[in-house]
Amino acid sequence: MDWEKPLFNLRFSLIKPLLVITVLIVGSLAILLAIVGSLGTHRYETAQQGWEETLGGLDDLEREYPSREANATARTLEKLSGELGGDYDLTPRYRRQEREQAPRSGPPPPRVGGYRAWHEASDYWDRATEGRRSDPPQTLLTWADENSQTLDALVRALRSGEPARWELDLAEVYSGPIPNLLAHMNLQRLFAGLALIEQDRGRSERAAGYLDAAWQLNRALRDEPILICQLMSYTIDSRLAVSLRQIDVDPGRWISRLEGLDHRAGLETAIRYEGCSLLAIGDEERIAYTHLGRTFDRLLGRVGRPYVRLCTADSSDRLRRSLEQLSKLDYLCDRDLDLFEIDLSPEGAWWNAFGDNMMPSFDGTVLRLVHLELQEELTREVLLVRQARLNGDTGAGLLGSRSAPSRVCPNDEWVLRTAEDRAGLEIAFRRELSWENEKPEDRRFAFALRHPLTPGPQTPATTR
Repeated sequence: MDWEKPLFNLRFSLIKPLLVITVLIVGSLAILLAIVGSLGTHRYETAQQGWEETLGGLDDLEREYPSREANATARTLEKLSGELGGDYDLTPRYRRQEREQAPRSGPPPPRVGGYRAWHEASDYWDRATEGRRSDPPQTLLTWADENSQTLDALVRALRSGEPARWELDLAEVYSGPIPNLLAHMNLQRLFAGLALIEQDRGRSERAAGYLDAAWQLNRALRDEPILICQLMSYTIDSRLAVSLRQIDVDPGRWISRLEGLDHRAGLETAIRYEGCSLLAIGDEERIAYTHLGRTFDRLLGRVGRPYVRLCTADSSDRLRRSLEQLSKLDYLCDRDLDLFEIDLSPEGAWWNAFGDNMMPSFDGTVLRLVHLELQEELTREVLLVRQARLNGDTGAGLLGSRSAPSRVCPNDEWVLRTAEDRAGLEIAFRRELSWENEKPEDRRFAFALRHPLTPGPQTPATTR
């Protein structure tokens, strides 16, 4: 009919502009994608060159920390810790999942949850180190007695064998294996609480054994070039430093251990790996955005990869610059940061939508590191007093008021004062740290050491 042709022409006249607009949009997006891809490649190559020419890239780290399987000590600890229950099973999570999914021919895997001895042990440790000592829970004592053989076997394995080492494969980046951090933390809380209980029972050798075991177990995290392992080791080492002030240990042995630590080197290596890992994410097709199917994810990854690569290269370069800023400081105290006006968290590009999510909190990490080092230095001062006591100083050399220079903050010092009743000694950092947004109790480092002025055993301290 005559009216159908004008109608067709009208439809075509409406569709034609839409097709033109669509082609222009698609063409513009393709050009933009090509530009972003070119910029991303250039930024990636620049960031990679920056790492390789200054601190070393991922290949260098893989040579420093070659891939390995769990050693015999780690396997022994997995078996023994699993006997205590799922909360303490040191088996890495991916192997636990494989074990739970495999056909069972023996007993079921250890259950997670139920009675949590580590929780009561941690509560008891908190109360005791804050000066609120009370009788330990009977449920915890009963549980410890029932599992004494397994606990003793764990302590022996940690103290006598080679250091435990779990699987490591830096080439796998974020999908690589790491130790079971939650089980590590639970077991460390248990060791710290049981050490205080044994000390109160007059079993100082067993108490010292638990602290030895805690030290050896934490080496598995402290020696890893992975940031989350480093941060977890800070928490554990800080707890251990506080515990050492409460328990009769060999002062000389522990002073030597504390002086041999280099937390900063471990942190710098971990941050270096973090920065190189960001480049590996942008370099490999490791991006999965949805659960709508592999094909859709691949398509989305192809389209979004140039931008993600650009962002990861920018964040990696920020980490490298932060690490270079950190290397300019001989010390990390608050006054050193203020004096040199060091910015440990340089701003990234405005277009990097993932920047803050990819960057660890540098300021917060440095704060945790300084807190740990001051805790360990305070413990060292306490152990030096005890060592002097064991060397025959009956009190005259421990009286009065004197100061000891700080190694962590060389412009500051520790002040040692004798109590008015001449039966105690307070060791305290001369000032409060000036970290912003910190609670007052996190700025003050002090310990009241009760000691007899005549020969005899040390009296456990009642405060941190």
